Amino acid sequence: MDRCQSCTAVTVILVAAVASCVPRVEADAPGRTPAPMALTDYRPYIKGGPSAAAWFGRRTALILEGERPDARDAKVMAAICAMLDGLFDAYDRVTGRRPELTDPFQGRIRVEVSPQVGGGLAYHGRLGYAVNDRLFQGLYDRVKAGGKTLDHVFFYETNRNYWMPDMASIDYATHDGPDSYGWWTVGFNNVMAVVLAREVPGVEDMTYYGQGSKQFAAGMEANLDEYLAHPDKYGWDNAWCVKMLPWKANTSVNDLMTGLVLRLQREHGGLEFVSRLYREIPRQPPPRDRSDYLAARDNFYAAASLAAGKDLGDFFTKGLRWRLSKATHDRVLKELRARRTAPRRRGK
Repeated sequence: MDRCQSCTAVTVILVAAVASCVPRVEADAPGRTPAPMALTDYRPYIKGGPSAAAWFGRRTALILEGERPDARDAKVMAAICAMLDGLFDAYDRVTGRRPELTDPFQGRIRVEVSPQVGGGLAYHGRLGYAVNDRLFQGLYDRVKAGGKTLDHVFFYETNRNYWMPDMASIDYATHDGPDSYGWWTVGFNNVMAVVLAREVPGVEDMTYYGQGSKQFAAGMEANLDEYLAHPDKYGWDNAWCVKMLPWKANTSVNDLMTGLVLRLQREHGGLEFVSRLYREIPRQPPPRDRSDYLAARDNFYAAASLAAGKDLGDFFTKGLRWRLSKATHDRVLKELRARRTAPRRRGK
C-alpha cells in the first residue's frame, strides 16, 4: 500500500475502546448543537464549497459540498455526526493527544465531504479533514439501513490529525530517496482502523471495500508472517528500507509496519499497548536525520518494549533481524527495572 494511498484505492495527500490505563478525556462541549445550515459562501478548510449544507454534532461540523439540508434524513445525519464525535473522543483517550483546532466552524472540527477529494485529505497535528462524497454516500446508505460500520477512511484521516511532529523519532527515508518517508504514519493509520473499530459508540466495526477489521488485520499480519518465514531472503535493507515490498506487487512497506504493530498489540496488551506506544514514541531521542536508520530502529524497539512492559530485544534482533545498538538495549533494560521498582501512585 503506497503511503499516498489508503490501502490500494483511497488517495491521501501527506501534509506537513477505552484503554483502562488511560484517564478518559472528555471533549470540550461547544454548547447547544446548532440546526443544519444552508451555506452559500463557504470557505473550505481543505476542499468544498462555496455552496454546502452543514450538519452538527457535539464536536464536529459535517459539511457536504453542493447540498442543502433538506436533501438528507436528519436522524441519519445525527447518527453519523455522533459517530464522528465518538471517533475523535476515542482518539483523545487512546493517544493522549489533543491536536490544535486551528480553523473551527461554529466552534467545531470540520469534516468536509467533497467530490474534489479522491479518498481523504488531512493535516498532521491539526483537527479536521475531507473525504470523498462517494465514500460518505456509502456510509449514509448503510446507516439509513440500520448498519453500524464506519469506513476505514475516517479512522485513517483522523489518525493523521493525531500524528504530531514528535512521532518523527521512528521515521526514516527508504533507499528509494530522501522523499520516501512517512511510512510509519500510514502504518499507524491502518492500525487504528483495526483497534478502534469497536471503541466508538454506535459503531460495531470498520469497513474497507467489503472487509471488516478482522479480515483487514489478517491481510496486514500476513505480510509480517511472510517476512518472518524467510530469513534467507529478507532483511532490513530489502524489506523495511524499500518503498515496495519484494514479495507482493503494488504493496508498500507501511503494510508491513501495520502488520508488525498489530502483532505486537495482539501479543502484548491489545489497545492498552497501542495507547502506551503513542506515549512512548515521542519520548525517544530524535534521530540525526532521516538516514539515521539505527536510531529509527532503536527508537521503535525501545518504545515497543516500554509499551509492552518487557524487553522485546530477542524478537527484534532474531525475529525481525534488526540490528540494534547495545546502548539502547541497556537503556531499555534500565528503564524497565526502574519502572518495576518505582512506587505506585495511589489509585494506580
